[in-house]
Order: sequence, then structure tokens, then C-alpha cells
Amino acid sequence: MRTLPDPAAALCAKQHNVIARQQLLRWMTAKAADGLVRHGTLETLQRGVYGVVGGASPAEQEPMAALVRARPGARLTGPLVLGLLGIEPFTRDDPYTVLTAPGRRLRAVTFPHRPDPCPDRAITPIGPMPCVHPVAALVDAIPALQPRERRVAVHVLRRRGHWSAQRFAVEAAARGTSDPGIAILAEMIAGGVLESDSAEEAGLGDRLLAIDDRFEPQVWVTPRIRVDWFLRLLRLIVEYQGEVDHAGEDARRRDAARIAELEALGMLVVPVTAADVADPGLDGWIRGILAAREYELARASR
Repeated sequence: MRTLPDPAAALCAKQHNVIARQQLLRWMTAKAADGLVRHGTLETLQRGVYGVVGGASPAEQEPMAALVRARPGARLTGPLVLGLLGIEPFTRDDPYTVLTAPGRRLRAVTFPHRPDPCPDRAITPIGPMPCVHPVAALVDAIPALQPRERRVAVHVLRRRGHWSAQRFAVEAAARGTSDPGIAILAEMIAGGVLESDSAEEAGLGDRLLAIDDRFEPQVWVTPRIRVDWFLRLLRLIVEYQGEVDHAGEDARRRDAARIAELEALGMLVVPVTAADVADPGLDGWIRGILAAREYELARASR
């Protein structure tokens, strides 16, 4: 046999093409399972855990295999959790840590793991992977970031609706103020970072959608660049330039380079500041830009 039984294949499909040997033996003998490895259908990812060869990217299979190996009660934390949620500046290739249930001991594994300091916490599923709440993941991930990256991460987390003061309080109580991530976030909260620009950004989004409900939030317009609001039909981008991630000379240079790159691809970038959002004439200004852009594209297509 060189293919998985249908029930095993269905289970694999739900687990990023990962399956435990114990799961596989529900439908086949140990000898047949070993044959799938010999024939190259499966590969060993962790002791007692297989992956379908070519079935998923390593970025998906590796953490899933770690979770399957560490079960029951295991969950992911760290930068990868935030990368899976699209929280800048994290990516899907970032590292992770597996939190294990109380009393669970792992040997001969290749992934970082430690006991869960809050084992009774609710699980946040991301696809098939049980993860900690994004706030808990941020506590673990934020010490490795530079100051600007920290501000951006906190800002984006809140803007996406993932911030929870209650969750942070639970984490702080469980870990204590000596925890590096707790200390960093507590200082940022005291400094008002969590309140920066959020009201203006929320207001901008509401007004853009009222002008044209085809505006899309948080769109990847190139493999490297994600924009705040994108009107696909007109290839028009609206970027909110708040004080959190656009202040300072370096930020202005980065913004200029980013805008130049997008305009070279035929997109129109409209920067909007907090002062613009407070201006009652913003809606009319945006409508005028949309009309001019529509005329420009229609004329170019003749």
C-alpha cells in the first residue's frame, strides 16, 4: 500500500497533512504504516508523528507536528501565532514555543517547549492549531522586538480587535511583573500607546466604507506590502499615517520609498493623517480623488 486509507487522508487534511502514528494505526497495521514511510508517502516529522510528503509547507507542518507530538492539552505561543493572524511585523515563518499541559514531559523532541503558566486558559484556534490568545502570544514575543516594532505590533493588534485588557490582566497575574513581556507591555500601556490613533483610524475606515463599500481593509497588494485600505477597481490605496508608526525622519523616508514602489506599479496612494480625519471636508476630498482617478483610468484605457 502506497496511499493512505480514506479516513486517514481525511484526518490528515484537517491537520495540515500531519498524522500521529497512533492515529494511523486505527486504519492500518504497523507494517503497512512503515511501508508508507519507506515508499516516500509519509516522512517522520517528530517521533511518532508523520507528515504527508509534499502535502503542506514546512511552516504549516512543523508546528502542527509539534502540537500532535505534545498532546494532550498542548498549544502554541510566540511570534508564529501573531504571524498566523497577520499581525505586523510577525510572519508565518517566525519561531514558536509549544506550551504543555501540567505534568506532561517530552523527551527527544526538536521543538522548544515549556509548561503552560496558565493551563486553564481558553484555547484560541487558528485553523487546526490550538493557540494561546493573541495577547498571551504578544507577551512572549515582544521582548525580541525593537521599540518601533513593539509599537506597531501593539497598535495593529488593537486595531484588529485582538487586544483584551482582561486577558492581559490574567497573564500579568499568572506571570508576575518580572516577566519581560509583561513589564514591556505594562510600560507601553502606562505610556498610552494602546490609545494612539485608534479612534482616528476607526473613524477613517467607517467613512471610507460609507463613501464606497468596495474598499477593502488590510490588503496585500504585493508579496511584501500590505496597505490599510484598497479600492481594487481603481487601484487606489488609502494609508492612515498615524504617530505610532509614521513619526520621525526614518519613517518618512520609508513611507516615501513605499509610495514610490506602489506608484511604479500603477497604484495611487492617498496618505491620510489624524488632522485629515478631523476635517469635515474629508469625505468630499476623498470623493473628488475617486472621481479624478476613475476619469484618469478611463482615459488611459481608450
